[in-house]
Amino acid sequence: MPRGYYRMVLVWLVGGLLTTRTHAEDPLPERENAPTTEEYAAVNVANDHLRVRLYTPENDRAFYSGIRFNRGGIIAAVEAGGKTFFGPWRPNMARGQHDAITGPADEFDIENPPGYAEAEVGGVFIKIGVGALRRTEDQPYRFWKSYPMVDAGTWDTHVTPSSVRFRHVLRTDLGYAYELEKTVALATDDHALTLSYTLRNTGTRPLNTLHYHHNFCVFEGVETIGPDWSVTFDYDPEVREPKALTGAVLENRVFRFLEPLKDKQSFWASLSGTDDPAGNRMRVAHIASGLAIEIMGDQPLEKTNIYAQHRSVCPEPFVRIVLAPGESKTWSASYRFIAPAPGEVRPSPGSPDP
Repeated sequence: MPRGYYRMVLVWLVGGLLTTRTHAEDPLPERENAPTTEEYAAVNVANDHLRVRLYTPENDRAFYSGIRFNRGGIIAAVEAGGKTFFGPWRPNMARGQHDAITGPADEFDIENPPGYAEAEVGGVFIKIGVGALRRTEDQPYRFWKSYPMVDAGTWDTHVTPSSVRFRHVLRTDLGYAYELEKTVALATDDHALTLSYTLRNTGTRPLNTLHYHHNFCVFEGVETIGPDWSVTFDYDPEVREPKALTGAVLENRVFRFLEPLKDKQSFWASLSGTDDPAGNRMRVAHIASGLAIEIMGDQPLEKTNIYAQHRSVCPEPFVRIVLAPGESKTWSASYRFIAPAPGEVRPSPGSPDP
């Protein structure tokens, strides 16, 4: 990313804390026929360790208007230890695109949302965190397709000095209904934050949903994904797809790229998960700079995917949530941001923090 972008990010992270006003300093470029940057609704929270900017889901004022990812609690950027994490992961992200989003974006049911398989063309299905959508074709669900919105449900946002809670309520006549709460809370004594979720099945039909964070990891000053990057796991993942990795290697719980990714080149692999919640931990690190993000979940992992493009590495931990009518489930994922001070010894890939 250009240096001007990071100065811009720091300006709106430092200023305007605990506001719900919009900011002209949004990092996304303006596009023809797209809303101006002043239209995006956002809130900033901070403490002694972190400054975080989040976009809020005020319908036509929302930064993210796609129908793929959860619209609540979208993290624009995090400033920790004088460095910026997250932010735009590729250039020219036009509003409305399914992946025009930032941060540890989360999605429910990338493959088969509730009600899609049984809905006829013209029928309705639901996407948790988005709303009720209309099926438009006799084809399997495709996460990149823009399905028409039928009912966006209702959102409310509650802000405290160090946390923001987003609540989404959806009712349908299909038997599917839910209440989803997502809270972004800053740790009091560390460079860390936690994303906490509670999903309540308020309908008459069971919910069987697969939830994950896409984790668009972007580090300040790092332009290209390549051999200097690693993803280290606290369990022993095995490659599921493809049968053999190309341009990357997984050894001794450490995933690495063998060569830099070129502009517009992408990478994808699917790894096995773990039944042990204690193994739901991974560290994304850039070796030369010492910048890293540790991601820690509290649920078993059904699988972990790794996606990457020229500027971003995205480890995607998937957890299964199954709810009978009337049941609820709470789970969380924590993020610790590491930015070494000048002259600090930087750990090698796979080694623990000093």
